Amino acid sequence: MVRSSVYKDEQYDIYELHVESSHTVTAGEAAANEIEITGVEAHAVVIADEEYARGYADGALSAITGVTFPVADTIVAFTSLTEGQIVDIYFPVAGTGSGSLVSNTDTGKLTLPRMQNIQNWNVAANIEQVPECGSDRKEPIEFAADGTITLGLNRHGNMAMADFIAARAGKSSGDEIFLLIDVTDTTVATATHDLLIEAKVESYGRMSRAVDSIRGIITDTVTFSFVPDVVTL
Repeated sequence: MVRSSVYKDEQYDIYELHVESSHTVTAGEAAANEIEITGVEAHAVVIADEEYARGYADGALSAITGVTFPVADTIVAFTSLTEGQIVDIYFPVAGTGSGSLVSNTDTGKLTLPRMQNIQNWNVAANIEQVPECGSDRKEPIEFAADGTITLGLNRHGNMAMADFIAARAGKSSGDEIFLLIDVTDTTVATATHDLLIEAKVESYGRMSRAVDSIRGIITDTVTFSFVPDVVTL
């Protein structure tokens, strides 16, 4: 899938994903075609669209038909479940203690600096957007079916980098921390979303550049991998 963006007014929201891995489907879950995950609350803002979640049954992508959260639990409904299947589930998780990243303890998504600029999408349209999201850029961006993303963040405090470093390190249990990157295009009548699911922080770095003899720019750069396809809403 390739999705071409338009020329301005994009924003980037990044959410921490809860991962329910290697869940064995019980007879009751198969009869109801849904799995309840207790003690974990899905993110209320995005979860109305089941496209923000992803599930695998015995390693094959499986259709999720809905995600609801009674109190502090989450119910994930599937088109079909079979007793004994091994299911893996990913969905954006709320804060309130169920997230692993610092920003996610309160807001449910990572706190990004106000100024963001794309450095490279690893596709033919390799452009830089200046000075921030919402500004005109030189060319459209195409979202490839797979690949990596490098997102440059003009520094405004250190919270975002602390989250990305923690995401790359993973949990103390050794489990990886997965993210969802929601690229929102607001230049059309109904905003569109390109979802990059199961993203991981592959690397991060810092770059400095002289503007002139008295000014310079420091940019933190984070590189993500993600699992295709890009989901366009």
